[in-house]
Amino acid sequence: MVGGRWKGIDYMRHKGRKSKKPFTLAQLDQQAKFSLVSKFIATLNKLMMKSFRDTPELTGTNVAFKYNFDNAITGIYPAYDLDYSKILISKR
Repeated sequence: MVGGRWKGIDYMRHKGRKSKKPFTLAQLDQQAKFSLVSKFIATLNKLMMKSFRDTPELTGTNVAFKYNFDNAITGIYPAYDLDYSKILISKR
């Protein structure tokens, strides 16, 4: 069991097990997109925390991640890139 607190909410969950099955193409596709946006957001984390408002469910950084994940990725797996003209740095 693993316990934690997120936004003032205590929770408990089972620690997941590693799967021995190979990832599907859809999973690899999603992982590549997630990694690309995560690395970009991480470089601007402090800015994103201030420039995006927290919601009851998401931190400002998560709001920034979600918007840019949904709108700024271009290309086809495995050659994804970010369309910098579509990236949103602030939403206040």
